[in-house]
Amino acid sequence: MNTLIAYITRHDDLNSGQMKKNDIRIGNNLLLYGEVVKVTEIGFKNDDYYLRIEGNKNGYYIDQFEPIKLTEEILLKCEGIIKHPTIENRYLLEDSNYSFHIEDGDWDNPSLDILINGMYIICVEFLHEFQNLYWALCRKELEIEL
Repeated sequence: MNTLIAYITRHDDLNSGQMKKNDIRIGNNLLLYGEVVKVTEIGFKNDDYYLRIEGNKNGYYIDQFEPIKLTEEILLKCEGIIKHPTIENRYLLEDSNYSFHIEDGDWDNPSLDILINGMYIICVEFLHEFQNLYWALCRKELEIEL
């Protein structure tokens, strides 16, 4: 039985607000001029990547987008993520062996430390990173009501 435990901790060494081009995938939610959008296409033009978004045929260069900071409010809007009924600061992914734990409850500068079977795997600071991790683990898109 694999158990995924995610600790929400403070990481001052993270590059807050920075996105790596190779972290973006179709289906990710990002901010475009302050509005939440979903990526529908990734392309390459004029020596740079561009993204198309749901409901818009125009392409936007990747540097026009910003990541969405992962917060407790957003985590709880993810389909299948629920609070553990008896353990404080723990969240569960329904119908799986995965659980997420907030170590210190610091949502002012949160990041999600992912552990599987007690071993640290990766630190997640932004929603698109969590979406990518969810895809890698569950092989389906993470549905979010933003």
